[in-house]
Amino acid sequence: MDESTDVTGRFVAHTVVGTLETSGTKSFLLHAETLGKTNSSTIAQHMLNSLAILWPDGIRHDKVLLLVTDGAANMKKAGSALKIIFPRMLHVTCVAHAIHRVAKEVRLLFTDVDKVVASGKKVFRKSAAR
Repeated sequence: MDESTDVTGRFVAHTVVGTLETSGTKSFLLHAETLGKTNSSTIAQHMLNSLAILWPDGIRHDKVLLLVTDGAANMKKAGSALKIIFPRMLHVTCVAHAIHRVAKEVRLLFTDVDKVVASGKKVFRKSAAR
């Protein structure tokens, strides 16, 4: 589960689901929802809304085993609250977000390289062969 802002500044939460099998696993976007504000309560409610879509006849609490989020305080607090409802669930924070923050800092330190990469992205984004 992740939360971000769209181009108009609205908060949007996304939930991706999948299985924990070792092979043949597929994951998919289950639910995207615009939030009025972003805090632990709205994040926890978003997860419950998402699981209600997955299991419309009733959430299967014993089937929720893993919650992966970023390390933001609101996500950690929501994970702790959801652990009460989903006792088998393990909440882990994703290291990819930390790497992304480091990459942002590197971009600020090396502005010339950042401009070159941005130019390359612009070329490929407008490419018809893409």
